[in-house]
Amino acid sequence: MQSIYFKFLVFLFLLTSTRSYTQVYTGKIVDVYKTGISFAHVFFQSDQSKGSTSNEIGEFRIFVSDFNQLDTLVISVLGYETLFVAYSEIDDYNNVFELNSSSIFLNVITIKSDSYFRSIIKEAIVRIPKNYPVEDHLQKAYYLNYTISDSSYSEMIEADFQLVTNGYQKGELKERVYLNQLRKTKDNRNLPDRLKIERNGIYNTLNKNKVHRRTLSWLGGYKVLRTINEFKNSIDDIDHLEFHKQSIQDGDTIITIKFPDPIFQSSEFASKVYTLLSINLTDKAIVKIVFGDAWSENRDFDEVVYRKINNRYYPAYIRSVTNYEFNQKRNKHYSAHCILFYDVVTGKDKIISEKVGKKIKREEDLRQVKIKSDKEFWEEYIYGNQLSASALVRSKFGFKS
Repeated sequence: MQSIYFKFLVFLFLLTSTRSYTQVYTGKIVDVYKTGISFAHVFFQSDQSKGSTSNEIGEFRIFVSDFNQLDTLVISVLGYETLFVAYSEIDDYNNVFELNSSSIFLNVITIKSDSYFRSIIKEAIVRIPKNYPVEDHLQKAYYLNYTISDSSYSEMIEADFQLVTNGYQKGELKERVYLNQLRKTKDNRNLPDRLKIERNGIYNTLNKNKVHRRTLSWLGGYKVLRTINEFKNSIDDIDHLEFHKQSIQDGDTIITIKFPDPIFQSSEFASKVYTLLSINLTDKAIVKIVFGDAWSENRDFDEVVYRKINNRYYPAYIRSVTNYEFNQKRNKHYSAHCILFYDVVTGKDKIISEKVGKKIKREEDLRQVKIKSDKEFWEEYIYGNQLSASALVRSKFGFKS
């Protein structure tokens, strides 16, 4: 009896000591002009499967254990030099981390030909089974959907979930979403019923991961799934490829190629519906895909960014934005969906033990899903946007809230 009691005390001590030494660190990532850098990856060098992501004004929060305090914090985002900060020296930064641009521009003479770009993309596709996970894996993630109608914030949906999916080389794509936590505001979208599309925002956003679905078409749906060889050959259907930009990250050259969406390349929409594909030339790995125009306030776009963890590339975040006008352009509507992945779990037993929550169907609209929101969970949750509705409107769009 005394032995059992002693073991319980040891367990209780370990549990409370782990909690007492775990803290939350808050910081902001900016460029040389002190502008916040959004969607930067933040993680510890010796614990790369876990991490955080900066929000839309560059702010981030990350859990720090006693083990992490002996490690190095890594801040990484495409287009900027990666910053490595020994946690023992983190106080020197006063919670603000400035990144330098790594973009470089090639001399016209050195820009490669269409055939060169085509061969690089094909090689990246062939190497998908080598560069991306081939086994079943689980990713923990945060989902955010917020809507602005006219000049007012009108709806927000947040969820914590686990995605269990099979490897990128498999013949059939299998995805299962387990909803852990969900909270949402009332639906105050100022939209006519014909525009109120009711669908599962998590699955719809996951659909933007075109590497998994083996298509580089913006409108390639869930059922688009080719063999690796068919995916490679589909590149021949693209009319022309052109150089967009080049950057250096961690000693690797990242080249970005621009081309029209295969479905729209012969139409009047070719200049508006295009793809920017970023490839790491060292690994020959696709590290970023942007569909549409991420820099225009009047166009839709999708964006997928991958992060290398233990020599495999996993999606770090997926973002999908819809922005349009209706009713003779008198009313504006903006809706953003974003998934931030903060942990990766591999191995059958670990996946089973980590998997929690309610399994939801692809056709279930999150607005209709009934699950009790845990207030305490959300108060301690660090992966959320951490911005109030009014702050989102002011900081991102310049609207008056």
